[in-house]
Amino acid sequence: MKTHRALIAAVVLFALAALSGVIALLFPSNTLAMRVFGTAITFGGLAICALGAAIVIEKRRVVPLMYAAVVSAALSFCLWSLLIWDIVRFYDTDIARTAGTLTTLSIVLPIIGLLVLPRLTMSIARWTRIITISSLCISALIINAAFWELLDFDRTEFFVRAMGIASVLAAAGIVCTPILYKVQSMRRDGAELRPIPIRLTCPRCAKSIEAKQGASNCSHCGLRFTIKVEEPRCACGYPLYGLASDKCPECGREISESDRWLPPLDKTPQS
Repeated sequence: MKTHRALIAAVVLFALAALSGVIALLFPSNTLAMRVFGTAITFGGLAICALGAAIVIEKRRVVPLMYAAVVSAALSFCLWSLLIWDIVRFYDTDIARTAGTLTTLSIVLPIIGLLVLPRLTMSIARWTRIITISSLCISALIINAAFWELLDFDRTEFFVRAMGIASVLAAAGIVCTPILYKVQSMRRDGAELRPIPIRLTCPRCAKSIEAKQGASNCSHCGLRFTIKVEEPRCACGYPLYGLASDKCPECGREISESDRWLPPLDKTPQS
């Protein structure tokens, strides 16, 4: 399914959920409306999780993990539907616990996939991602241990606090990671626009001019143009034109002198 079709389908699902919610509020005694509302909300939420996994699959990152997220979302929806429509009683705790575990997986796995999607080169961004993913996993483990009553009740307060701390760190990391990626991109874009002198002939007035990378114009006729130079880069993507150091300032990798692409010496005789 194309991404835009999936987004349209998600909008339709939320519209149906909103409509069923309105009906449920207008007719609070209508059990059918409540069940339709619960089913639509459940399907819409899990569909968003599956869409997030599909985005990561499209980028060919952690594909097996994302397929596991899609399967978990489908299975959890089936189990929740059985419970919502009273096909299986809610007091069947094993079904409810299994549905809760699958729902947790369908939420956490796509978030992890989206977090590993960007290529982070800044140390603070990489550590933020590591802490975020670790906090997500810890929080999910504690929640599922509570589902299955595997926790030591004598230490319930400790686990609740641990889950709270992990959840706060995970939420902060989910917000900060894309911000740090944007900062990284801004630094890289700024480095790409360094003035690289270029000699060329103006296509309008045919006069020889000296321009620089990026937006420029002819000094004779005023023709505006943009020049983009494909310069050598480090493995992390940082441009290496005119690099004086033997290490990449972005990731710290050693750069040989032949890869630094130093500007040529000015051979014009000085008076």
